[in-house]
Amino acid sequence: AQHLHLLAAETYKEFERTYIPEDQRYTNKNSQAA
Repeated sequence: AQHLHLLAAETYKEFERTYIPEDQRYTNKNSQAA
């Protein structure tokens, strides 16, 4: 199960990298952390 979860996380990261602009993703991370 953990391997599948890891694979899903990697796939999601690729999806994020492809579809979300670098600056927008950075802003989203900051607002979530705040």
